[in-house]
Amino acid sequence: MNITATVYKDRVLACFTGKNIGGTMGYPMEFDRQKNIVTGYDESLDLPMPNDDLDLQLLWLIALEEKGCHITTERLAEYWQRYLTPHWAEYGISKVNMRSGILPPMSGTVNNEMYKNSNGAWIRSEIWACLAPAAPEAAARMALLDAMLDHGDGEGTWAEIFCAALESMAFAERDLPLLIRRALAFLPEDSGVYRAVTDACGCYDKRLSLDEARDFLLRHHRGRYGRSVSREDAEKGLGDGPIGYDAPLNVAIVVAGLLYGEGDFDKTVTSTIFFGEDTDCTVGTAAAVFGLLYGFDAISEKWKAPVGNRITVGTLNLGELGSYGDVLPKTVEELTERIYRQHRICAASFALPSAADGFDTAAMPAGTWAPSAGFLEDVRLTVTTQYFRSDFYAVRVDYLTKDCAITRDVPRKIRIVFENEYKTADIFTFRWILPEGVTVSPQKEGHFFAMLKGFPSGGSKKELEFTFLTQSDDPVQRYLLEITVEGRSSTLYVPVLFLLGCGS
Repeated sequence: MNITATVYKDRVLACFTGKNIGGTMGYPMEFDRQKNIVTGYDESLDLPMPNDDLDLQLLWLIALEEKGCHITTERLAEYWQRYLTPHWAEYGISKVNMRSGILPPMSGTVNNEMYKNSNGAWIRSEIWACLAPAAPEAAARMALLDAMLDHGDGEGTWAEIFCAALESMAFAERDLPLLIRRALAFLPEDSGVYRAVTDACGCYDKRLSLDEARDFLLRHHRGRYGRSVSREDAEKGLGDGPIGYDAPLNVAIVVAGLLYGEGDFDKTVTSTIFFGEDTDCTVGTAAAVFGLLYGFDAISEKWKAPVGNRITVGTLNLGELGSYGDVLPKTVEELTERIYRQHRICAASFALPSAADGFDTAAMPAGTWAPSAGFLEDVRLTVTTQYFRSDFYAVRVDYLTKDCAITRDVPRKIRIVFENEYKTADIFTFRWILPEGVTVSPQKEGHFFAMLKGFPSGGSKKELEFTFLTQSDDPVQRYLLEITVEGRSSTLYVPVLFLLGCGS
């Protein structure tokens, strides 16, 4: 496939048209565990339904336009807190955490056992794929920075990684079973998303009916989702599952809908919605992937015409976004053009394939489609630690547990990993700035030497462990690590936050 600017724009237009269609189509049946037989929209329309799945991607577009493509989780977190209005589910939990000073990925993990395995992240993955077409690892790494905000170390994060990788490769590959296998390589085999998607593929390979496939997936991967369970499902024992365990099943439904759709748009969306569950999300993503695979003209006019080209926003603070939301794209065509501009910038910045120059996906190296050797290890590390950077060095805070709880008079250990990222060796000084009633061991301040990065004998990375003991009754305890460089003006402050007596 030769990806020119024209082809790229057609695919992106189709992707977000599909997102609009699927979100609108699935909205009336969202939250219901039931079979859905659908042949058209549930009601007459003159506008597409608003959908947080798309809203969040509009917000990320604004962040990219305002701050550049070198995104960080911290930067996304600022936009999240300023402009995202919902306070429910994982959105609300992450905002409460961040307002307390709990930074990503802990913001998506602490006090979030109920929702970290749910659907809020993978539903907003398309923008990362469109920024990095035919570059699945780049798309997956951007998706990781996004998902950690509200899903931390949960299945929700793996779900967005999978979807972003799949969608990125959809620019280059229409063999859907092959595409799915390649995307699965970006997940650990023991993840719930990996197992559920594998089972969805198995159902299709065995030529099970939609009814049989739905029954199988609900029996083996269901969570406790929704406001109602049909009598038929209740009689089959397909009611409650683990609270908030929704991402594996719903991503599997997307995959099943695409497989059973067999390259036909009508069949794809009606097969996907048949399964029930989080229907605006599943149908929206399945239709978006279809658009990336086949382009705008392959989407049936009966679905395109009622929603048109417009974008309806429902969960963003329009007053704060400037001129009551005038900075947001008003149409899918405008959205496509603006994503294309950001794609060009990202491609130039990160040496990714550029549609502006045109590229032949058939000529790309075989290794393009596989994650790098350390990818899974990097993800596992990233979702359990916090990173802080200066221009010349980086610091990682490892809480050594899945929470940031501290208990009065009980020792609490953390690990600080320092890495010199510049081409000169230096002596570094550290100093803890602590509130009254808190002590640290083995020492409050000290020095260490770090070799230049890439030096053959190593030594650029230093690991320091500290144990804190608090006698303070403050419910939120902020400790500050100051790092300076001998003879230089640069200073890095690393915040470490604990919650008194509060686990995850």
